[in-house]
Amino acid sequence: MKKETSCELMNEDEAVSPVIATILMVAITVVLAGVLYVWASELAGNQTDFGTFNNYVAEDIRPTTSSAVNDPLLRMRFSNGPDDLSWSFLKVSVGGEDGTLSECKIGQVSALGEEINVFNLISDNNAHDLSTDGDRNGELPDGTAANWASRLPNNAGFYATAYEMDMSTGLSTDNSFFLSYDFDTLNAGTQAGVGNAVDDDYTYYIYGVNANSDDPNDGHSFDVVTSVESAGQYLYFASQYAGDYNPQVPGLEVLVTGMMYYDDGAGGQVAMNGIRAITVTGTGAGFVYDYATTGAGPSQAIAAMGDIMYWYQNDDGTSTLKSVLGGGDHGDFNVAIQKNNRMVGTDSALIFMSDAGLETMINHPDMGIMHLGTNANVQGYALGFTNDLNWLIVGQSTDMHAGGTTAGGFTLVGIGADNQGSALSANTAGQGVFGTFGTVLNSPTGNTYVYYNALDLVNGGMDVFAYQIAGIDADENNVDDGTSAAQGFEARSGITIDETSVNFGAYSGVIGVFRAGMNTGGETVFQLIIMNPDLGINLAFWSDQVGLLSNLAAVLGSEYTDPNFNAGFYTQYVHDLGLGSGKIMTTYIDSNGNMDPGLIDLMAMLQSMNSGDAAGEATTDAKCIIFQEDSTDDGLWQGTEVLTIYENGYDICGAQTTSTCDLDITVYYKGKVLAGTTEVSIL
Repeated sequence: MKKETSCELMNEDEAVSPVIATILMVAITVVLAGVLYVWASELAGNQTDFGTFNNYVAEDIRPTTSSAVNDPLLRMRFSNGPDDLSWSFLKVSVGGEDGTLSECKIGQVSALGEEINVFNLISDNNAHDLSTDGDRNGELPDGTAANWASRLPNNAGFYATAYEMDMSTGLSTDNSFFLSYDFDTLNAGTQAGVGNAVDDDYTYYIYGVNANSDDPNDGHSFDVVTSVESAGQYLYFASQYAGDYNPQVPGLEVLVTGMMYYDDGAGGQVAMNGIRAITVTGTGAGFVYDYATTGAGPSQAIAAMGDIMYWYQNDDGTSTLKSVLGGGDHGDFNVAIQKNNRMVGTDSALIFMSDAGLETMINHPDMGIMHLGTNANVQGYALGFTNDLNWLIVGQSTDMHAGGTTAGGFTLVGIGADNQGSALSANTAGQGVFGTFGTVLNSPTGNTYVYYNALDLVNGGMDVFAYQIAGIDADENNVDDGTSAAQGFEARSGITIDETSVNFGAYSGVIGVFRAGMNTGGETVFQLIIMNPDLGINLAFWSDQVGLLSNLAAVLGSEYTDPNFNAGFYTQYVHDLGLGSGKIMTTYIDSNGNMDPGLIDLMAMLQSMNSGDAAGEATTDAKCIIFQEDSTDDGLWQGTEVLTIYENGYDICGAQTTSTCDLDITVYYKGKVLAGTTEVSIL
């Protein structure tokens, strides 16, 4: 019994009363709740301090910087941007190689007026979709919306735009025009003049590019001047120049060439290739005059020797040089009729390139138009002339890539009053030059450059080169004293550029170079480079960075991936309108293929980037400026917004010709360092 009793007493000593247990449980719960509350409060407080889980990427905006103090340096965007961040809590700093840390401030440059957004490449504020013009093709006959696209014709041999040029100065005026037709892939045959195949009949509309006011910054409109019917695609401008080709009718004319309908003399119509002069300005606008038929194909024409000279294409592949006003044939030649083989004319002479060499025609006072002779030593295509009108530039192509021996190059032929008959070779030693596809850039400062694709025979590889013409041969070795320089365009990891896919466009003092490539996903990628050597500008844009400053949405459209020449116009680069104001035309191709034209004032953009005046009028005195995208909230760095950072009167990076400039990037938000790119190498 004692054993059992002692056992009960021992259990009673080790037990806890139910009341005490309850009290302990309540106390523990209260303590845990307090700990959890404090922990949760601290976590919430830390999250508020941290502010965001956004992180960013920064990248070089272009291939090269200069010694100017307004260079664009970086583009920045969120790689993960769930939050819109307030600039009240943001701080962006850039550290140069000299160790100086510069805090960048939000700002704008106001020197050029409200309508010029020099940093976002925003097109003219009056651009509009030609496919929805209510005065011509907004609806189908049944009342439904049209689904066609307005497009510009393109071919290597002809022109989609024309402009007036002052031939005494080599500079263009503001009278500019372009040619457009309606292309309807879904509703063929529902309306006259609207087709969907190469051999359909089309209505071509000639548009004038017209300023809306005396202020060049106020914008332009694209207004239909008149129309012309085709007998199957395509129609083109036979000359890139608008001129007074028909003195009996007041106003300028454009020369339209291609397959059109003509009276067959028996009350019917017959389709033939020809040239029509269409008046596009003044009281005579819309007047049409048939100048000539052109045989087996469309043609080119030029005002020269007091007449209008054009080519009649024979069935055997040769072309006969003819004159409109004086009549008559002036010889048969083997010529390549294309943009990169121009005729150059004056009141007394005409120069062009044939397979045999440089051909010269003159207007003899007694014998009329006659062939002066052929210079077989000059071969290639006539690309254009220097802006002092002293030299004709002839390009020859290399055949070294195919195992040949010709390196290609350029010949300068004297056409001025003091140098007629002279010739110089361009100094392109060590290069395999694709000269017949070169492009001439006449800079407003008086310099002339030739851009071309070439094999680097010294260092290997292929690049785009720019040759600056001197027009001088000081050492009398028959070689121009000018110089060439490789452009060394921006490279991106994972992008393989097709070095042979190079196209050029020159306009109003700037040049565009288009190159195609492939990314790691097998998708086509385009690169557009806009340059002006005199201003030290070299801007690179990539087609696959949709939403960034670097995309080509203004040119290609966000969903446009095929640079087919006939799908719009030369959609891979902005197109020459020769506008004296420096405005050039670009297009937006939407997901339905519709074309929305716009104008970009590239000269104003380029000048502002390198202008001390523009820097002086910036809205901040920080050493670097942060530019936000147009139509975004100025108070926020929004999750989808791309920022661009520019120097502001201070040379942060400096000119880098042989090495890179490494910039340190730091972004603070609510006092915390934001995760992202910390260093960017600027070439």
